[in-house]
Amino acid sequence: DLDAALTMARQMFPFDPYLVKRTDPLYMSLFDEPTIIDERPVEFKAEEQALLNSAVFRNLQTFHFLVRPAPGEGDTASALQPMTIRNLDRGMWVNEALVARARSLLSQRSSTPITEHLAAIAQRMQPYPGREIARIKSYEDLHHLPIPEDANDETTLREEKAAAPEARR
Repeated sequence: DLDAALTMARQMFPFDPYLVKRTDPLYMSLFDEPTIIDERPVEFKAEEQALLNSAVFRNLQTFHFLVRPAPGEGDTASALQPMTIRNLDRGMWVNEALVARARSLLSQRSSTPITEHLAAIAQRMQPYPGREIARIKSYEDLHHLPIPEDANDETTLREEKAAAPEARR
């Protein structure tokens, strides 16, 4: 994955502003003949360096990694070191029959049925054991406010404002 390799390259390799890509000749005319008098270095741009460094990650073989061990807490200034796990467990395979037998023995010794776990969770969810949790049956019930159902909101507000000065007298 090129994007992942570029991201890793930007994080793991610092940008070197003086890394030379090529040198261009500088010419001068001597006796009407062009002559090279010096060379001018052309440096790699940041993106070009990241692309070059990403090849390190893209060209890794299977089971090969680059590791940057931290010598101390928060210290990641060490260099990348190659590592492989290719020969870590060569020729060692899981014995499926033995694993299935071990799983069965462990299940018999220390497992509980899922229904017991679900019942315990349901019991913990009850605020008062033995009572059913109160739930709202529907949101369609009419409100119990002293406002007529067919009243216009704007009219109701004007009526309340108009009624307020009379209440003060």
